[in-house]
Amino acid sequence: MELEADLSRVLRAHAVASPVADPVAAVHAGMARRQRRQRLRAASTALALLAVAGSAAWVVTQPDRTSRQQLAGAPVPDGFRADDLSWVSVEDGFALGTAACAKGRCVHVLRTRDGGRTWASTSGSGLPAGCEGTCPTRVRFADRSVGYAFGQTLLMTTDGGATWTAQPGPATYGLEVARGTAVRVVTREGCPGCRFEVQRSAVGTTDWTTVQRSEELRTSAELARQVDQVVVSLKANAAGGAAGAATSLLLSADGGSTWTRRDDPCQDPATVGNAPDETVAAHVVLSLAGEVVALCQRRGWRSNGGNSTVAVSGDNGGSFAPPMGFPEATDAGLVTGADKGVLLAETQQGGSRDVVLMRSTDAGRTWVAVASAPRPEGTRDAAYLAFSTASVATWVPQPGTSVWRSQDGGATWAEHRFASGAR
Repeated sequence: MELEADLSRVLRAHAVASPVADPVAAVHAGMARRQRRQRLRAASTALALLAVAGSAAWVVTQPDRTSRQQLAGAPVPDGFRADDLSWVSVEDGFALGTAACAKGRCVHVLRTRDGGRTWASTSGSGLPAGCEGTCPTRVRFADRSVGYAFGQTLLMTTDGGATWTAQPGPATYGLEVARGTAVRVVTREGCPGCRFEVQRSAVGTTDWTTVQRSEELRTSAELARQVDQVVVSLKANAAGGAAGAATSLLLSADGGSTWTRRDDPCQDPATVGNAPDETVAAHVVLSLAGEVVALCQRRGWRSNGGNSTVAVSGDNGGSFAPPMGFPEATDAGLVTGADKGVLLAETQQGGSRDVVLMRSTDAGRTWVAVASAPRPEGTRDAAYLAFSTASVATWVPQPGTSVWRSQDGGATWAEHRFASGAR
C-alpha cells in the first residue's frame, strides 16, 4: 500500500544510523528496527480497520444489500397490526398501524430498510393515542422525509416520521404523491350522502387547492395514482337494498389539472335495477403500466360463483375489456396490477376461512393460487396489496401482523413478521 510505504520512508528518515561494530549501538539499532516494524504493523492494522469501517458504513447506507442491519429506533411494539404501507424504494418503506396501549389502541409508524424483513418504530411524536374512530389509517411517503398519515384526520411529517403535525381540514379518503405533488380526495360533509372534491398541493406544504369537485352524493371514495394518471372512484352504498348503487369515476391524465367522468365500468345494462344481480366497481386501481383495473362485485352472493370479476382498461378508462371471472365460488376483496397483464387479487374461497392470493398473467382470463393465509373472524380485506416494480410485490393480509413479499412478479412469496432486528 502507498500509505504504508510513505510511513516506512518517514520512519527511516527519523532513524539514527549506528556502526554495527559497536555492540551496544547494535542492540539499540535492533530495538529501533523492531519498534519501526511494530509501528508499521500498527499503521497497517489501523488502515485495515478504516477500510472495514468504510465498508460497514457503505452497507448501512445501502440497505438492500443486507437483512442483518438493525434499524436505529424503538423496537416494534408488541401486538402491532398494520393498516397500510408506503414504499419510497424497493427496500425502504413505512408501515402505519396500531398496538395495544393504556388508552386502548395507539398509532405507530414503523420503518424498514430491507424490504420488510426487519422493522423499527419511529418516535412518532404528535400521532394521536387512544383512537376512537378518528385516528389515521392510511400512510403515504413522498420520500424518506416527507410523509402523510390520513383518514378522518390528516397529519404530515418532514423528518421521516419522528414528529407529526396535524393539518386542520376535511376528512381525507385518499392521498397519493408523485412528481413533487400530493393529490387527495376529501369531503367536508358527513357520509353517506356526501360530496367529494379533489385537492392538490406541493409535497411538504399545507397549501391545498381544489382542482375538481363532484356534485354527486356518494358514500365513500378511493384514489389511485401512477405518475400523472389519477383515478378517483366515488362509491354509492352497494350494501343497501335499493338498486342503482353504481360507482362513478373521475379520471385525469395530467396530474389532476383536467378531468373526465365516466360511469361504472362494471355495470351490465341487463342487471341495472335488479339489486341482487347488479354488479358495481368495488375497487379501482392503476397498474404500473397505467392500466385502469376495476374489481367488479355482484351485490348478492351466489354459492356457485360469479360474484367477482376484473375489468381492465388500457386507455385511461375510455373503454374496458369484457370482465374476466375468478374460479367458481370465489369472491375477491382486493386487486392490483403490474404490467404485461400480470394481476394479483386477494380472494375468499367459499366455505373457507383462509384468504388466498391469486395471480393472473393474462389480464384476468385465468388465475392460479400463489399464497394463502388464515383470516381471523371479523377482519376485513387486506391491509395492503401492491406492486413496487414488475418483479417486487407486497401483501399484508389481515390482521396485519406480517408482511408477505414476492421478488418474481407474484409467483412465489415469503412471509416476515413485523419484528425488530434480524430474523
